[in-house]
Amino acid sequence: IAFSLIGVFVPIYLFSLGFTLETALLFMAVQWGSLGLFSLLSAEIGPRVGLKRTIVISTPLYVVYFLTIAVVNMYTPLLLIFSISILGGFTQSLYWTSLHSEFVKNSHKIHEGREVGNLMSFPAFVGIFTPLIGSFILKFLGYEMLSLIVVLITLLSGVPLLLKKDYKGFNFQIERFRLKKDLAKSWVLWGAADMLESLIWPFFIFIAVKDFIFIGAASMFSGIGTALFIMIVGRLSEKTNKSKLIKTGAVLFALVWIGRIFFQDIFSVMIFSFLAGMFFTLINVPLYIDFCNFSKKHHILGSVISREMWLTVGRVVTLVFIILLIPLITLSSLFTIAFILSAILSLLFLFRRKE
Repeated sequence: IAFSLIGVFVPIYLFSLGFTLETALLFMAVQWGSLGLFSLLSAEIGPRVGLKRTIVISTPLYVVYFLTIAVVNMYTPLLLIFSISILGGFTQSLYWTSLHSEFVKNSHKIHEGREVGNLMSFPAFVGIFTPLIGSFILKFLGYEMLSLIVVLITLLSGVPLLLKKDYKGFNFQIERFRLKKDLAKSWVLWGAADMLESLIWPFFIFIAVKDFIFIGAASMFSGIGTALFIMIVGRLSEKTNKSKLIKTGAVLFALVWIGRIFFQDIFSVMIFSFLAGMFFTLINVPLYIDFCNFSKKHHILGSVISREMWLTVGRVVTLVFIILLIPLITLSSLFTIAFILSAILSLLFLFRRKE
């Protein structure tokens, strides 16, 4: 809940303070790059401390991250800005590395599609309206109040984990840090596509209408599409060839991005956000199930770290490409190129090998 309240707004908030688009996007590139690099360190911490306690350790770091962003202004040195970004990446590495390892360890192959659907659907349903609520708080009460609410929720979220039995049985070995070639390529593509959907698309909306509420509304419609479809796809993945689901999602998601080039009124923005949430699920859920199957057969923690690294490659390389284009072309052309790029990246899933 905390992340869906504020996550989409962090780089856009920096942009709204007067930082350049390049700086706001570079903030996220550094954060995602740090996430990938620090995943190796998180792989050493998790097995020693325990997966659940590692997640708990990340909560006060999230608090520092959100509160420091709340006091940032145009006169804050860029060195401090990017230090905050690195802190965010380290904190996310602790959280996501442990969360994914915990889930893969406890999943059961016979119902893996259903379990992945349940894992993803719960935050999707709970978080449907939180981006819109967050946008109203941000617009009318300010980022400081939004960050305080997020901090409170974040601190409370760690309490239940302290009451549960923890697991310390993993032994991370760098030589097991790998994924099969086809799965690694898929995560690079997914990382790039996710970055364009979760970052560039909200920036396009904000620059077009200059209103946080429209970003919250678009995120809400995307969440509705995701929540409605995610459990269905999870169950379909147990009965249908997962590669076919991914390729179907790839074509439909590409069509959404092509549609976004030609239809950019408010109604179309909301409809395409809804459809993107649905169709991206067709890629995300089967791909994650494939990852779970591979991880359980090989080395769970090594596979999780490898996944984070390949996601980082897709996100950072694509984002750096967008940043380099900014001074060379108009914003309109920039977003058109980004939309075309996302459609192409989606279609590259068609070349994924069959299971």
